Amino acid sequence: MSLYHFIKQESEIVSNRIVFMLIFSGLATGLLVSVINHAADTVLTQTVEGRILFLYLVVFLLYIYTQKYSLANTIYPLDNALYKLRLRLVAKAGSCDLREFETISNSELYHQLSHEINLAAQLLPWITYSAQATVILGFCLIYLAWLSVASFLIISLTLAVAVLWHLFVEKPVPHEFCSITAKELEFSQLLEILSRDAGELRLNHAKRKDFLASAQTISTQSEELKLTVDKQTISSIMSTRIVLFILLAIFLFIVPIYDPDEVELLFKITVVIFFIMGPITQLVYALPLLLRLDVALSSVYAFEARLDTAKPNYGGAEAENKGFASDFQELRLASASFAYSSEKGLFKEINLIVHQGEVIFVYGPGGSGKTTLLKLLCGLYAPDTGSMYVDKRKVTDLDYPYYRHLFVSAFRDTPPPSTIPTSQTPPDPAWVQALLERIGLKETVEYADGQFNYAPLSHTQQWRLMVVSMLLQKRPIYLFDDCSGGRDDEFTQLFYEEILEDLRNEGKTVVVVTQNKLFFHLADRVWEIHNGEVQISTPANDS
Repeated sequence: MSLYHFIKQESEIVSNRIVFMLIFSGLATGLLVSVINHAADTVLTQTVEGRILFLYLVVFLLYIYTQKYSLANTIYPLDNALYKLRLRLVAKAGSCDLREFETISNSELYHQLSHEINLAAQLLPWITYSAQATVILGFCLIYLAWLSVASFLIISLTLAVAVLWHLFVEKPVPHEFCSITAKELEFSQLLEILSRDAGELRLNHAKRKDFLASAQTISTQSEELKLTVDKQTISSIMSTRIVLFILLAIFLFIVPIYDPDEVELLFKITVVIFFIMGPITQLVYALPLLLRLDVALSSVYAFEARLDTAKPNYGGAEAENKGFASDFQELRLASASFAYSSEKGLFKEINLIVHQGEVIFVYGPGGSGKTTLLKLLCGLYAPDTGSMYVDKRKVTDLDYPYYRHLFVSAFRDTPPPSTIPTSQTPPDPAWVQALLERIGLKETVEYADGQFNYAPLSHTQQWRLMVVSMLLQKRPIYLFDDCSGGRDDEFTQLFYEEILEDLRNEGKTVVVVTQNKLFFHLADRVWEIHNGEVQISTPANDS
């Protein structure tokens, strides 16, 4: 079970101390019942004793302390273990192979790292509640056996039959919980569509109607599954209470008929039955919650296993640029091939060289692999065959984290920045303001204390801000994924004729994906992608 694995492997619970406190808590419960019964005897004989009250208070305080100790020393470590599990998953998601990571939808990522983890956090305390209830029930039964072996056997046998009935006739429903989890993920995917296609859903009535129908279907199916679980939980709780009240009826009304001399003993047994009603009901109520917790943890562990299969193409932790100097002479992609699936290759053994300080334009039809080529260059994707070289040094799997620090990039799916990275030396605010003014964002974006503050930006404004963010980072190599093409004539001219020229004068290496042939003459070389091959030309020399 995933729940057992979580408790055993993830948490740092000091098990011996906790078990000791749970046993002490159960013992205090048994003593509490015993003191209550003894106090009842003194009331019946009209000889109330102060020492009984004192003993009751001592045992009660012991009960409270042991309950609180066991709760605090199990719930806190379990919460901490869940916190570490979430951070571990985030770290793996942030470092696994990008090609595999891109197959994970935003809704699935949110569902696993937020919804299921938060659900598990809410249900974790029931592990402790169930353990406490089990120990209390055990000591109450031990006290019952001390009172009367026959009553102990009758009650234990009845409870055993009830448990077997619950397990093999009513049957807990973990598969329903798995189905509920699947439906919740489907609904998260619908919410992602709602966010992504908000405008289209308002314009297209037929699409909106289909969307609402899907939402209703998934919600109805999820509600039916939850009702099935709720009905079974209610049935189990009511069955348990019926069994306990039948036991009470037996000891209150039937046994005295055959054994009228044991009224005092029957009174004590009745007190014990009343006392065990709480823990038994708690256990019955906790069972479906623990099953749901196990399903949530199983889902999270399955997601982690999926991330583990998408192992990063390096074996070390992220670090600052080491071993790859910014004054390199060339980058070389040698005999590299790449495919998103085994069925269709995108690039077929390409050989490319990027010289230091060079400006390269990448051109080609949609879907030809322009963005993919940029990701291969900067090490976000590793080639299926072939290698990347910096000068004569081969970039190994262990080198990739350091190699990537040569680059700063802006891809089309990158959101506009809101902050300057805290690991970066804060730039001069005056310089930032000058850049914003030059890019045309002075009236739209404010910069203060390392943060950009802005109202919702247009698509063009987002790209302008991306360029500002890139220029602030001062890396040796700049990758622009079609960040100006056709979006804004004023910014397009500024980008190609001024910003690129400034980067060239600073000795930066620049690779730009573009569809705008009007500015090809500004490039040192043009890479044109066609059918998985890259054709190289030098327009500046041709002109």
